Amino acid sequence: MFLFFLSFACETKETTDGNTVVGESYQKTYAECFPHIIEGFGNPYTDIEAYPLDETCAGTHRQEFSEIEDVVFLGDSITVGTYPTPNDEFYRSILAKKLAAHYQITPPTEDWYRVDYDTGQAESIRSGDFSSCAALGARTRELFTRSQQLETCFTEDLYDKKILVIMTMGGNDLNIITQDVVRGKAQEEIWETATNAVEKVDRGMAWLQDPKFSNGIDIVFANLYEFTDGTGDATSCPLAGLANLDIDVDDPFLEEVIKWMEGEYFEIAKRYEIDMLFLEENFCGHGFHNENPDTRCYLGPNTPRWFDDTCLHPNPEGHAKIGEMFFSVITAGAE
Repeated sequence: MFLFFLSFACETKETTDGNTVVGESYQKTYAECFPHIIEGFGNPYTDIEAYPLDETCAGTHRQEFSEIEDVVFLGDSITVGTYPTPNDEFYRSILAKKLAAHYQITPPTEDWYRVDYDTGQAESIRSGDFSSCAALGARTRELFTRSQQLETCFTEDLYDKKILVIMTMGGNDLNIITQDVVRGKAQEEIWETATNAVEKVDRGMAWLQDPKFSNGIDIVFANLYEFTDGTGDATSCPLAGLANLDIDVDDPFLEEVIKWMEGEYFEIAKRYEIDMLFLEENFCGHGFHNENPDTRCYLGPNTPRWFDDTCLHPNPEGHAKIGEMFFSVITAGAE
């Protein structure tokens, strides 16, 4: 079960009917947004209801996201986009077009939307007022090593711009941890892998707070989804074997590690006052057990699947949903 439950504190007041509001906008509680998650998995954060969520349940809304001049995409294959989804249906492609119109900034050229499968990145890293340094197979350490996503994307010409960062990162680290648990790797080594993954995310968020970015950086990053709808049965995906994930995992130690990572991601988000996309919660029930009424994530008949046959990646409908969610968080409260 790969679940990350995250939220943030906001300045709130309570109406006479008990609804929580921020300013004039109604803010839902976690329980209102995800009753099936609460019922199926429980609530790992005793105080989560103290942190109102974005009214669309896409994520939190702490930042204003105003006067954005440049947009930077970081992360892994979810952000880069993968075959068989067409280039113009990747979530970053959908979102870039919406953001260009919303902020009246220069959209990318066509090569930015395409993937160079030799490098694992976008054919054009920088185009218009957009950058994409995400890479296929990237782990959190690649914010600083190998593709060096932060150093590559944040060139000196951006230092005086108001920047928006959008990121999906950590799924590949979690997949490695899962495989290590199945192989019986020493628990101390698995803890080290998990700790290193979290530390790189924290270090990356700290790096983005550097005062050299004189107009500041707004950040939205997604928590981690998975395709088994909370069952741990990866064999349900047709091509799981290609990712070494054709396994059925039910291990208390793995859940312990994941719950620790959940808490640490939550602390990072609070520490840097950034916004979190509820990717896991919104995708739960749209995986490869979407038609199985016995799962804890079951959402009812005719619930669409949002993953493609590579297991780890969204299909076009899933990409559209991710783009919609990011845009909702970024534009929440905008007039």
